Amino acid sequence: MIDPALIKWNYSTLSDAQLLLLATKERHKLSYDVLGILGEEFKKRGLDASFFISAAPVDEQYNVADTNAATATINAWDFAFKERCAGKTDKEIIDGLMMKRVGAAESLLIIKRLPQTNFINENFEGFIFESCENSMLQSYFILLALFGIAGYFFYLVIAYQNLIALLPALILVAAGIYLIQKCRGYLKGGQYWVDMIKEQPDNIVWIKPIVEKHTIAYVVTIFKEKKFQFLTKDRLV
Repeated sequence: MIDPALIKWNYSTLSDAQLLLLATKERHKLSYDVLGILGEEFKKRGLDASFFISAAPVDEQYNVADTNAATATINAWDFAFKERCAGKTDKEIIDGLMMKRVGAAESLLIIKRLPQTNFINENFEGFIFESCENSMLQSYFILLALFGIAGYFFYLVIAYQNLIALLPALILVAAGIYLIQKCRGYLKGGQYWVDMIKEQPDNIVWIKPIVEKHTIAYVVTIFKEKKFQFLTKDRLV
C-alpha cells in the first residue's frame, strides 16, 4: 500500500489548478482513502469539495485491458525509468508524469516500483556473459555442422549427378535458415546481453532461469543444463 504521508506531501506540492484537474479527470481512478486525502487538501485550501461526497471509484470506467490505456501506462513507465537513469529526483519524476496527465496515485505507484539504477553485480554479469558466450558458440557449431553436411550433399549432386542427395541438402539448408531466424538471440555474444541489461533494461520483458534438457530422440535425457532465458520487446530470445 502507498504511504498516505507521501500522498499528502504530493498533493500539498500541487497548485490549485493541478488539484482541480486531478479531481475532475482522475478521481474515478482513486481509492476511497486517496479520495479522502484529496478532499482534505481541498478543504485546507478552501476549495469546493462538495463533489467528493458522491465520488467513488468505478471499475467499469477504467478498463486496464483497453489498448490506449495499456499504451499510456507503458509510455509512463518508460518515461519514469529514463528520468531515473538521468538522475532525476522522485519529485521531479512525479511532476513530469503529472504533466503527461498520469494520475497522482499511478505516479506514486510507478515511483515505488522503479528499479535501482547504476547497480553493478559483477558475479551476475560474469555469469550472463559466460552463459551467453557458450550458447553462441554452441549455436554457431550446430549451424556450421548443418551447412557443412548440406554442402557435402550438394557436392554429391554436382560431382556425381546424384539427384537423390539434393533433397537432404535442401532440408538441411532450410533447417539452418529456420534456426537463424528462430534463435537470433542465441547468436548474440555475451557482451551484447550484458550491455542490454545495463543500458537498455526497459527493452527486456523478462529474464528467467530455465532448465534445458539434452535428449536423444526427445525421449532419453542425457544431461540437464541450467540457463537464463531473455525475452525482449522485439521478441529476441
